Amino acid sequence: MLERRSPALPPGPPWSPAGATLRWLLRPVATMEGCRARYGDVFTVRFLHEGTTVMISHPEDVQRIFTADPAVVHAGEGRRLMAPIFGENSVVCLDEEPHQAQRRLLLQPFHGDRLSVYEDLVDEITRAELAKCEMGTPIKFAPVLRSIALDIIIRAVFGIDDPRRAAPLREATLQLLDFTSSILRMTPLMLLGPVRAPRIPMVRKLLNDVDTLIYEEIAARQADPDFPERPDVLSMLLTTEHEDGTPITPVEVRDQLVTLLIGGHETTATALSWGIERLSHSPQALARLRSEVMAGEEGYLDAVVKETLRIGSVLPVTSRVLKAPFELRRQTIPAGTMVTVCSFLTHHDPRIYPQPYSFRPERFLEPSTETYSWIPFGGGVRRCIGGSFAVLEMKAVLKAISEELRLEPVGSFPEPTARRAITLVPRNGCEVICRRATASPALEAR
Repeated sequence: MLERRSPALPPGPPWSPAGATLRWLLRPVATMEGCRARYGDVFTVRFLHEGTTVMISHPEDVQRIFTADPAVVHAGEGRRLMAPIFGENSVVCLDEEPHQAQRRLLLQPFHGDRLSVYEDLVDEITRAELAKCEMGTPIKFAPVLRSIALDIIIRAVFGIDDPRRAAPLREATLQLLDFTSSILRMTPLMLLGPVRAPRIPMVRKLLNDVDTLIYEEIAARQADPDFPERPDVLSMLLTTEHEDGTPITPVEVRDQLVTLLIGGHETTATALSWGIERLSHSPQALARLRSEVMAGEEGYLDAVVKETLRIGSVLPVTSRVLKAPFELRRQTIPAGTMVTVCSFLTHHDPRIYPQPYSFRPERFLEPSTETYSWIPFGGGVRRCIGGSFAVLEMKAVLKAISEELRLEPVGSFPEPTARRAITLVPRNGCEVICRRATASPALEAR
Protein backbone atom coordinates (compact mmCIF):
# COMPACT_ATOMS: atom_id res chain seq x y z
CA MET A 1 0.00 0.00 0.00
CA LEU A 2 1.40 3.42 -1.03
CA GLU A 3 2.11 5.87 1.77
CA ARG A 4 0.04 9.02 1.39
CA ARG A 5 1.57 12.29 2.48
CA SER A 6 -0.11 15.63 3.05
CA PRO A 7 1.35 18.66 1.28
CA ALA A 8 4.04 20.25 3.42
CA LEU A 9 6.80 22.83 3.18
CA PRO A 10 10.40 22.54 4.37
CA PRO A 11 11.44 24.88 7.20
CA GLY A 12 12.81 28.34 6.47
CA PRO A 13 13.40 31.82 7.87
CA PRO A 14 10.45 33.72 9.42
CA TRP A 15 10.93 36.80 7.24
CA SER A 16 8.04 38.77 5.78
CA PRO A 17 7.76 38.69 1.94
CA ALA A 18 8.94 42.30 1.74
CA GLY A 19 11.85 41.64 4.09
CA ALA A 20 12.88 38.51 2.21
CA THR A 21 12.72 40.34 -1.13
CA LEU A 22 14.92 43.17 0.11
CA ARG A 23 17.44 40.72 1.57
CA TRP A 24 17.49 38.83 -1.72
CA LEU A 25 17.98 42.01 -3.74
CA LEU A 26 20.70 43.49 -1.53
CA ARG A 27 22.57 40.43 -0.22
CA PRO A 28 21.75 37.40 -2.38
CA VAL A 29 24.84 35.31 -1.54
CA ALA A 30 24.60 35.89 2.21
CA THR A 31 20.87 35.11 2.06
CA MET A 32 21.37 31.78 0.27
CA GLU A 33 24.39 30.69 2.29
CA GLY A 34 22.85 31.72 5.61
CA CYS A 35 19.67 29.77 4.91
CA ARG A 36 21.56 26.65 3.84
CA ALA A 37 23.80 26.82 6.92
CA ARG A 38 20.76 26.92 9.18
CA TYR A 39 18.14 24.86 7.35
CA GLY A 40 20.10 22.53 5.06
CA ASP A 41 19.87 21.82 1.32
CA VAL A 42 16.11 22.53 1.14
CA PHE A 43 14.43 25.55 2.72
CA THR A 44 11.37 27.77 2.20
CA VAL A 45 11.33 31.54 1.68
CA ARG A 46 8.38 33.80 0.83
CA PHE A 47 8.99 36.62 -1.68
CA LEU A 48 6.84 39.45 -3.03
CA HIS A 49 5.16 38.62 -6.38
CA GLU A 50 6.64 35.11 -6.33
CA GLY A 51 4.95 33.75 -3.23
CA THR A 52 6.11 30.66 -1.42
CA THR A 53 9.48 29.49 -2.74
CA VAL A 54 11.26 26.24 -1.89
CA MET A 55 14.97 26.64 -2.59
CA ILE A 56 17.09 23.56 -3.38
CA SER A 57 20.73 22.88 -4.27
CA HIS A 58 21.56 19.18 -3.81
CA PRO A 59 22.26 17.50 -7.21
CA GLU A 60 19.69 14.74 -6.56
CA ASP A 61 16.96 17.31 -5.91
CA VAL A 62 18.12 19.39 -8.90
CA GLN A 63 17.85 16.34 -11.14
CA ARG A 64 14.32 15.63 -9.86
CA ILE A 65 13.20 19.14 -10.86
CA PHE A 66 15.08 19.44 -14.16
CA THR A 67 13.85 16.04 -15.41
CA ALA A 68 10.26 16.39 -14.18
CA ASP A 69 7.27 16.49 -16.53
CA PRO A 70 7.19 20.00 -18.08
CA ALA A 71 3.43 20.00 -17.56
CA VAL A 72 4.00 19.68 -13.82
CA VAL A 73 6.92 22.13 -13.40
CA HIS A 74 6.54 25.40 -15.30
CA ALA A 75 9.82 27.24 -15.92
CA GLY A 76 8.32 30.10 -17.93
CA GLU A 77 5.87 30.93 -15.19
CA GLY A 78 8.83 31.23 -12.83
CA ARG A 79 10.25 34.04 -15.00
CA ARG A 80 7.18 36.20 -15.38
CA LEU A 81 9.02 39.19 -13.91
CA MET A 82 11.03 39.34 -17.16
CA ALA A 83 8.05 39.04 -19.51
CA PRO A 84 7.41 42.82 -19.80
CA ILE A 85 10.95 43.22 -21.19
CA PHE A 86 11.54 39.97 -23.07
CA GLY A 87 7.99 39.79 -24.46
CA GLU A 88 5.11 37.34 -24.18
CA ASN A 89 6.57 35.11 -26.92
CA SER A 90 10.02 34.86 -25.37
CA VAL A 91 11.22 31.27 -25.18
CA VAL A 92 12.20 31.78 -21.54
CA CYS A 93 8.75 33.02 -20.46
CA LEU A 94 6.58 30.24 -21.94
CA ASP A 95 5.65 26.70 -20.91
CA GLU A 96 4.56 23.40 -22.45
CA GLU A 97 3.59 23.52 -26.15
CA PRO A 98 3.96 27.31 -26.64
CA HIS A 99 7.49 27.00 -25.25
CA GLN A 100 8.30 24.04 -27.48
CA ALA A 101 6.95 25.90 -30.53
CA GLN A 102 9.22 28.91 -29.92
CA ARG A 103 12.16 26.68 -29.01
CA ARG A 104 11.86 24.84 -32.33
CA LEU A 105 12.15 28.17 -34.15
CA LEU A 106 15.51 28.81 -32.44
CA LEU A 107 16.96 25.36 -33.06
CA GLN A 108 18.11 26.18 -36.59
CA PRO A 109 20.38 29.17 -35.83
CA PHE A 110 21.75 27.56 -32.66
CA HIS A 111 22.31 24.09 -34.04
CA GLY A 112 25.80 22.89 -33.13
CA ASP A 113 26.93 22.49 -36.75
CA ARG A 114 26.25 26.17 -37.45
CA LEU A 115 28.10 27.64 -34.48
CA SER A 116 31.60 27.28 -35.91
CA VAL A 117 30.90 30.03 -38.47
CA TYR A 118 30.93 32.56 -35.60
CA GLU A 119 34.42 31.76 -34.23
CA ASP A 120 36.33 34.04 -36.61
CA LEU A 121 33.82 36.85 -36.02
CA VAL A 122 34.22 36.63 -32.23
CA ASP A 123 38.00 36.62 -32.59
CA GLU A 124 37.95 39.67 -34.89
CA ILE A 125 35.66 41.68 -32.60
CA THR A 126 37.68 40.79 -29.49
CA ARG A 127 41.09 41.72 -30.90
CA ALA A 128 39.75 45.02 -32.26
CA GLU A 129 38.43 45.97 -28.81
CA LEU A 130 41.61 44.85 -27.03
CA ALA A 131 43.65 47.14 -29.29
CA LYS A 132 41.86 50.10 -27.67
CA CYS A 133 42.71 49.09 -24.08
CA GLU A 134 44.94 51.40 -22.07
CA MET A 135 48.15 49.66 -21.03
CA GLY A 136 50.00 49.83 -17.72
CA THR A 137 47.32 51.52 -15.65
CA PRO A 138 44.38 50.11 -13.65
CA ILE A 139 41.18 49.82 -15.69
CA LYS A 140 37.78 48.27 -15.18
CA PHE A 141 37.74 45.42 -17.67
CA ALA A 142 34.04 44.55 -17.31
CA PRO A 143 32.92 47.40 -19.65
CA VAL A 144 35.43 46.17 -22.26
CA LEU A 145 33.92 42.69 -22.10
CA ARG A 146 30.37 44.05 -22.25
CA SER A 147 31.31 46.02 -25.36
CA ILE A 148 32.77 42.88 -26.95
CA ALA A 149 29.71 40.81 -26.08
CA LEU A 150 27.30 43.46 -27.39
CA ASP A 151 29.16 43.76 -30.71
CA ILE A 152 29.06 39.97 -31.04
CA ILE A 153 25.30 39.95 -30.50
CA ILE A 154 24.69 42.82 -32.95
CA ARG A 155 26.79 41.21 -35.68
CA ALA A 156 26.10 37.50 -35.11
CA VAL A 157 22.44 37.74 -34.09
CA PHE A 158 21.30 40.83 -36.03
CA GLY A 159 23.83 40.55 -38.85
CA ILE A 160 24.56 44.30 -38.83
CA ASP A 161 28.09 44.93 -40.12
CA ASP A 162 27.80 48.63 -40.92
CA PRO A 163 28.90 50.59 -37.79
CA ARG A 164 26.61 53.48 -38.72
CA ARG A 165 23.56 51.20 -38.78
CA ALA A 166 24.66 49.38 -35.65
CA ALA A 167 25.23 52.57 -33.61
CA PRO A 168 21.55 53.46 -32.86
CA LEU A 169 20.69 49.90 -31.81
CA ARG A 170 23.85 49.71 -29.75
CA GLU A 171 23.07 52.96 -27.96
CA ALA A 172 19.40 52.10 -27.31
CA THR A 173 20.40 48.67 -26.02
CA LEU A 174 23.04 50.11 -23.69
CA GLN A 175 20.50 52.53 -22.23
CA LEU A 176 18.05 49.70 -21.61
CA LEU A 177 20.79 47.50 -20.13
CA ASP A 178 22.02 50.30 -17.89
CA PHE A 179 18.48 50.69 -16.57
CA THR A 180 17.74 46.98 -16.07
CA SER A 181 21.15 46.31 -14.51
CA SER A 182 20.85 49.03 -11.86
CA ILE A 183 19.80 47.60 -8.52
CA LEU A 184 18.51 51.04 -7.44
CA ARG A 185 16.22 51.23 -10.48
CA MET A 186 15.22 47.58 -10.56
CA THR A 187 14.26 47.33 -6.89
CA PRO A 188 11.06 49.40 -7.36
CA LEU A 189 10.23 47.33 -10.45
CA MET A 190 10.68 44.10 -8.50
CA LEU A 191 8.44 45.47 -5.75
CA LEU A 192 5.80 46.64 -8.26
CA GLY A 193 5.69 43.33 -10.13
CA PRO A 194 5.34 42.47 -13.83
CA VAL A 195 1.89 44.05 -14.32
CA ARG A 196 2.54 47.55 -12.98
CA ALA A 197 6.26 47.90 -13.80
CA PRO A 198 5.83 48.43 -17.58
CA ARG A 199 3.53 51.39 -16.91
CA ILE A 200 6.48 53.45 -15.66
CA PRO A 201 7.18 56.07 -18.39
CA MET A 202 10.97 55.51 -18.41
CA VAL A 203 10.50 51.75 -18.85
CA ARG A 204 8.05 52.30 -21.72
CA LYS A 205 10.38 54.74 -23.46
CA LEU A 206 13.45 52.51 -23.23
CA LEU A 207 11.54 49.50 -24.56
CA ASN A 208 9.93 51.55 -27.34
CA ASP A 209 13.33 52.86 -28.48
CA VAL A 210 14.74 49.33 -28.79
CA ASP A 211 11.56 47.92 -30.32
CA THR A 212 11.39 50.61 -33.00
CA LEU A 213 14.93 49.84 -34.17
CA ILE A 214 14.35 46.08 -34.11
CA TYR A 215 11.17 46.30 -36.18
CA GLU A 216 12.95 48.58 -38.67
CA GLU A 217 15.72 46.00 -38.99
CA ILE A 218 13.21 43.18 -39.46
CA ALA A 219 11.46 45.11 -42.25
CA ALA A 220 14.76 45.99 -43.93
CA ARG A 221 15.90 42.38 -43.83
CA GLN A 222 12.64 41.10 -45.29
CA ALA A 223 13.06 43.59 -48.17
CA ASP A 224 16.47 42.11 -48.99
CA PRO A 225 15.96 39.32 -51.59
CA ASP A 226 19.21 37.64 -50.51
CA PHE A 227 18.46 37.45 -46.78
CA PRO A 228 17.72 33.66 -46.77
CA GLU A 229 21.39 33.07 -47.60
CA ARG A 230 22.73 35.11 -44.67
CA PRO A 231 24.14 33.27 -41.60
CA ASP A 232 22.91 35.62 -38.86
CA VAL A 233 20.21 34.60 -36.40
CA LEU A 234 17.70 37.26 -37.56
CA SER A 235 17.84 36.07 -41.16
CA MET A 236 17.51 32.44 -40.16
CA LEU A 237 14.55 33.21 -37.90
CA LEU A 238 12.77 34.97 -40.77
CA THR A 239 13.09 31.83 -42.91
CA THR A 240 11.52 29.52 -40.30
CA GLU A 241 7.91 28.41 -40.07
CA HIS A 242 5.72 26.90 -37.41
CA GLU A 243 4.87 23.21 -37.74
CA ASP A 244 1.53 24.10 -39.33
CA GLY A 245 3.32 26.05 -42.07
CA THR A 246 2.47 29.55 -40.82
CA PRO A 247 5.39 32.01 -40.91
CA ILE A 248 6.93 33.44 -37.79
CA THR A 249 5.50 36.89 -36.99
CA PRO A 250 7.54 40.08 -36.49
CA VAL A 251 6.41 40.17 -32.84
CA GLU A 252 7.72 36.64 -32.28
CA VAL A 253 11.01 37.57 -33.93
CA ARG A 254 11.24 40.72 -31.80
CA ASP A 255 10.68 38.80 -28.56
CA GLN A 256 13.38 36.21 -29.31
CA LEU A 257 15.84 38.89 -30.44
CA VAL A 258 15.33 40.94 -27.27
CA THR A 259 15.77 37.80 -25.19
CA LEU A 260 19.07 37.07 -26.95
CA LEU A 261 20.11 40.72 -26.87
CA ILE A 262 19.62 41.18 -23.14
CA GLY A 263 19.98 37.66 -21.79
CA GLY A 264 22.80 36.52 -24.07
CA HIS A 265 24.81 39.72 -23.83
CA GLU A 266 24.69 40.34 -20.09
CA THR A 267 25.26 36.78 -18.90
CA THR A 268 28.20 36.03 -21.20
CA ALA A 269 29.90 39.37 -20.53
CA THR A 270 29.55 38.80 -16.78
CA ALA A 271 30.92 35.27 -17.00
CA LEU A 272 33.92 36.59 -18.92
CA SER A 273 34.43 39.25 -16.23
CA TRP A 274 34.65 36.52 -13.60
CA GLY A 275 37.10 34.58 -15.76
CA ILE A 276 39.41 37.57 -16.29
CA GLU A 277 39.17 38.68 -12.67
CA ARG A 278 40.05 35.23 -11.33
CA LEU A 279 42.80 34.63 -13.91
CA SER A 280 44.45 37.93 -12.99
CA HIS A 281 44.72 36.66 -9.40
CA SER A 282 45.91 33.21 -10.56
CA PRO A 283 49.19 33.80 -12.44
CA GLN A 284 49.95 30.08 -12.73
CA ALA A 285 46.55 29.37 -14.28
CA LEU A 286 46.95 32.33 -16.65
CA ALA A 287 50.43 31.22 -17.68
CA ARG A 288 49.26 27.67 -18.31
CA LEU A 289 46.28 28.90 -20.31
CA ARG A 290 48.46 31.08 -22.54
CA SER A 291 51.09 28.38 -23.01
CA GLU A 292 48.54 25.75 -24.06
CA VAL A 293 46.57 28.14 -26.26
CA MET A 294 49.76 29.21 -28.05
CA ALA A 295 50.54 25.51 -28.58
CA GLY A 296 47.15 24.99 -30.22
CA GLU A 297 45.69 22.97 -27.34
CA GLU A 298 42.21 23.61 -25.89
CA GLY A 299 41.87 21.19 -22.98
CA TYR A 300 42.86 23.70 -20.33
CA LEU A 301 40.92 26.48 -22.07
CA ASP A 302 37.78 24.35 -21.78
CA ALA A 303 38.53 23.73 -18.09
CA VAL A 304 38.99 27.48 -17.48
CA VAL A 305 35.58 28.18 -19.04
CA LYS A 306 33.89 25.50 -16.92
CA GLU A 307 35.55 26.67 -13.71
CA THR A 308 34.62 30.28 -14.54
CA LEU A 309 30.97 29.34 -15.02
CA ARG A 310 31.07 27.40 -11.75
CA ILE A 311 32.75 29.96 -9.52
CA GLY A 312 30.97 32.96 -11.04
CA SER A 313 27.49 31.39 -11.11
CA VAL A 314 26.30 34.41 -13.07
CA LEU A 315 22.62 33.50 -12.78
CA PRO A 316 22.49 32.20 -9.20
CA VAL A 317 19.02 30.65 -9.41
CA THR A 318 16.46 29.25 -11.83
CA SER A 319 12.85 28.64 -10.89
CA ARG A 320 9.93 26.34 -11.63
CA VAL A 321 6.28 26.72 -10.56
CA LEU A 322 4.57 23.49 -9.50
CA LYS A 323 1.27 22.87 -11.28
CA ALA A 324 0.55 19.75 -9.20
CA PRO A 325 1.75 18.37 -5.85
CA PHE A 326 5.37 17.22 -6.16
CA GLU A 327 7.33 14.83 -3.96
CA LEU A 328 10.70 16.09 -2.84
CA ARG A 329 12.78 14.75 0.05
CA ARG A 330 9.90 12.52 1.15
CA GLN A 331 7.68 15.58 1.42
CA THR A 332 4.83 16.46 -0.90
CA ILE A 333 5.24 20.09 -1.93
CA PRO A 334 1.85 21.67 -2.72
CA ALA A 335 0.82 22.89 -6.16
CA GLY A 336 1.40 26.61 -6.70
CA THR A 337 4.73 26.57 -4.90
CA MET A 338 7.78 27.90 -6.70
CA VAL A 339 10.80 25.59 -6.56
CA THR A 340 14.06 27.46 -7.12
CA VAL A 341 17.29 25.68 -8.01
CA CYS A 342 20.16 27.59 -6.37
CA SER A 343 22.98 26.88 -8.81
CA PHE A 344 25.26 29.18 -6.79
CA LEU A 345 24.89 26.92 -3.75
CA THR A 346 25.37 23.79 -5.87
CA HIS A 347 28.53 25.23 -7.43
CA HIS A 348 29.91 26.28 -4.02
CA ASP A 349 29.12 23.12 -2.09
CA PRO A 350 32.36 21.85 -0.47
CA ARG A 351 30.99 18.30 -0.56
CA ILE A 352 31.03 18.51 -4.37
CA TYR A 353 33.85 21.00 -4.99
CA PRO A 354 36.58 21.01 -2.31
CA GLN A 355 37.70 24.58 -1.57
CA PRO A 356 34.75 25.89 -3.59
CA TYR A 357 35.86 29.54 -3.52
CA SER A 358 39.29 28.72 -4.96
CA PHE A 359 39.75 29.15 -8.72
CA ARG A 360 41.09 25.76 -9.80
CA PRO A 361 40.42 24.90 -13.47
CA GLU A 362 42.32 21.65 -12.92
CA ARG A 363 39.27 20.21 -11.18
CA PHE A 364 37.58 20.02 -14.60
CA LEU A 365 40.47 18.05 -16.08
CA GLU A 366 39.48 15.19 -13.80
CA PRO A 367 36.63 12.82 -14.75
CA SER A 368 33.24 13.56 -13.17
CA THR A 369 30.01 11.59 -13.11
CA GLU A 370 27.87 14.26 -11.39
CA THR A 371 25.72 15.59 -14.24
CA TYR A 372 23.64 17.87 -12.05
CA SER A 373 26.48 19.36 -10.01
CA TRP A 374 27.51 21.74 -12.86
CA ILE A 375 24.42 23.57 -14.09
CA PRO A 376 25.25 27.05 -15.45
CA PHE A 377 22.77 26.52 -18.31
CA GLY A 378 20.05 24.73 -16.38
CA GLY A 379 19.08 21.27 -17.51
CA GLY A 380 16.48 18.98 -19.04
CA VAL A 381 14.20 20.25 -21.79
CA ARG A 382 14.70 23.82 -20.53
CA ARG A 383 18.49 23.84 -20.84
CA CYS A 384 19.60 27.23 -22.23
CA ILE A 385 19.39 27.00 -26.01
CA GLY A 386 22.27 29.47 -26.35
CA GLY A 387 24.56 27.61 -23.95
CA SER A 388 26.79 26.16 -26.67
CA PHE A 389 27.13 29.58 -28.31
CA ALA A 390 28.07 31.12 -24.94
CA VAL A 391 30.81 28.53 -24.43
CA LEU A 392 32.12 29.08 -27.96
CA GLU A 393 32.14 32.84 -27.37
CA MET A 394 33.89 32.56 -24.00
CA LYS A 395 36.58 30.25 -25.39
CA ALA A 396 37.26 32.50 -28.38
CA VAL A 397 37.40 35.68 -26.23
CA LEU A 398 39.63 34.13 -23.55
CA LYS A 399 41.89 32.67 -26.21
CA ALA A 400 42.37 36.08 -27.85
CA ILE A 401 42.94 37.82 -24.51
CA SER A 402 45.52 35.25 -23.37
CA GLU A 403 47.41 35.75 -26.64
CA GLU A 404 47.20 39.56 -26.69
CA LEU A 405 47.56 40.62 -23.05
CA ARG A 406 49.30 40.00 -19.78
CA LEU A 407 46.94 40.63 -16.87
CA GLU A 408 47.83 41.83 -13.38
CA PRO A 409 45.39 42.29 -10.49
CA VAL A 410 44.84 45.71 -8.95
CA GLY A 411 44.06 44.50 -5.43
CA SER A 412 45.65 41.79 -3.32
CA PHE A 413 42.45 39.77 -3.00
CA PRO A 414 39.82 38.55 -5.48
CA GLU A 415 36.84 40.87 -5.84
CA PRO A 416 33.74 40.02 -3.80
CA THR A 417 30.37 39.40 -5.39
CA ALA A 418 27.83 42.14 -6.11
CA ARG A 419 24.41 42.10 -7.74
CA ARG A 420 23.82 43.61 -11.19
CA ALA A 421 20.08 43.14 -11.84
CA ILE A 422 19.58 39.35 -12.00
CA THR A 423 23.30 38.54 -12.35
CA LEU A 424 26.16 38.30 -9.86
CA VAL A 425 29.24 40.30 -10.88
CA PRO A 426 32.71 41.20 -9.57
CA ARG A 427 32.06 44.13 -7.26
CA ASN A 428 34.82 46.41 -8.56
CA GLY A 429 34.11 45.88 -12.25
CA CYS A 430 36.98 43.43 -12.84
CA GLU A 431 39.87 45.80 -12.13
CA VAL A 432 43.11 44.76 -13.83
CA ILE A 433 46.31 46.18 -15.27
CA CYS A 434 46.85 45.20 -18.91
CA ARG A 435 50.19 44.90 -20.68
CA ARG A 436 50.88 43.78 -24.22
CA ALA A 437 51.99 40.15 -24.37
CA THR A 438 55.30 39.18 -25.95
CA ALA A 439 55.45 36.61 -28.71
CA SER A 440 56.54 33.81 -26.40
CA PRO A 441 55.15 32.74 -23.00
CA ALA A 442 58.65 31.50 -22.14
CA LEU A 443 60.10 35.01 -22.51
CA GLU A 444 57.46 36.45 -20.19
CA ALA A 445 58.21 33.86 -17.52
CA ARG A 446 61.84 35.03 -17.26
